[in-house]
Amino acid sequence: FDPSHVRKQTGDFGNIFEETCKNKTEEVIIQWRRALTDVANTLGYHSVNWDNEAKMIEEIVSDVSDKLLLTPSEDSENFVGIEDHIANLSVLLRLDLEEVRMVGLWGFSGIGKTTIARVLFNRLSRHFQGRIFIDRAFLSKSMDIYSQANPYDYNMKLHLQSKFLSKILGKKDIEISQLGELAGRLKHHKVLVFIDDLNDQVVLDSLVGQTQWFGSGSDRSLAKGYQC
Repeated sequence: FDPSHVRKQTGDFGNIFEETCKNKTEEVIIQWRRALTDVANTLGYHSVNWDNEAKMIEEIVSDVSDKLLLTPSEDSENFVGIEDHIANLSVLLRLDLEEVRMVGLWGFSGIGKTTIARVLFNRLSRHFQGRIFIDRAFLSKSMDIYSQANPYDYNMKLHLQSKFLSKILGKKDIEISQLGELAGRLKHHKVLVFIDDLNDQVVLDSLVGQTQWFGSGSDRSLAKGYQC
C-alpha cells in the first residue's frame, strides 16, 4: 500500500479499513487511526523508489539486523547508579528539540564514562536515521591503511569522512571526492554521533566539525577522560 493511503485511510486500504471498522466502537476506531498514522509516519522503505526488489529486501534485512544489534543488553541495567546518569544526559540531549546539540562527558579515567555512553547510545539509536559510535579503533583502522599519514593529511581526512559516512548511513564503501561533501550528504539526516576517548582536534573537526553539517534533531556526544 502507498504510505499516504495508510496515513489517511484512503484508497483500497481505506476501503478495507472501513470494512474492518464495522461494529467497532468509536474509541477503538480512533485508536486504530492514530496507530496507522504513526506507522505511516515512521521512516521506512518505499518500493517505488527501488528498481530491484531483491536489493530493497536485502537493504531492509540489513537495516533490521543493525537495529537488533543495538538492542540494549540486560547486563547494562545492573550497573549501579547508571539510571541517574542516563536521566541527566537525556535532559541535556533534549530529543524533543529540532536542533543539533552537542554534549560532552568529562572526568577521571576509569570512572565509567564509556559504559554510560554505550548504554545511552544503545537506548537512543532507534530514534535516529543514522548512528555511529566512534572510538580509538575507528581511527586506528584508518591509520593502518594510511600508515605514513597523519590526521592533517587531506586524503586521510577524505578516508575518515568516507568511512564515517558509510557507517552512519549503513551503506558500504561510500566514497567522497572532497571534504565539503559530508555536509551535503548529512544535512537532511537526523543522526546520533558518539565519540569516545578521542582527543585529536583535527580528527574531531574532520568528522563533526560544524553543527550545520547535520539535520535537525541530531545529537553528538563526546566522552573524554583525563589522568590525575
